[in-house]
Amino acid sequence: MNANEVCIVPPTQSSTQGNKFALSFDRIANTIFQCTSTSIPGVSLPPKEQPTPFVNLHVPGNKIEFAPLEVDFIIDNQYNSWYDIFIWLMGEGFPESFQQYADLAKNSVRRPGFPPTTGVRPAYSDATVIIFTNKNNPQIRMQFFDCFPTELSTVHIGYDMDANQILKAKATFFYSYYTFSRI
Repeated sequence: MNANEVCIVPPTQSSTQGNKFALSFDRIANTIFQCTSTSIPGVSLPPKEQPTPFVNLHVPGNKIEFAPLEVDFIIDNQYNSWYDIFIWLMGEGFPESFQQYADLAKNSVRRPGFPPTTGVRPAYSDATVIIFTNKNNPQIRMQFFDCFPTELSTVHIGYDMDANQILKAKATFFYSYYTFSRI
């Protein structure tokens, strides 16, 4: 190696494993999701156009857009994981009465010792994804602020299903923003 060449050595040789994570919502403590998959949502900063007499120039935008948080999860034998999101959605959309929205705050299942969701934002909840190292140590915390569900998938049941088949569902959440930090 001569003096002009630089050898760049990565700070770590360990690779990450995509199957070591946990997801929890402040609002639905019964469901520390038995996730089968989720993703780190994408982030974009759409450019803005700046007109000139000759060509329109593109300059960096000023509003970040976050992709939704999509979660695939196992449905427990009491259907709690699916039902908690279902009730949350019913409260947001109140298809039967205004009381469903009014009950949204008290329908949240909180962690023991935490106060109920109150105030003007009962439809929202913060969520946390913890990503673990290949040695099961917490490494990354992603905090999602002001989450709310927008979709809960269909769950197929039927006589033709294998008795050992595990039921799964998918939920989609929108949120204001998220942070990414090392633990």
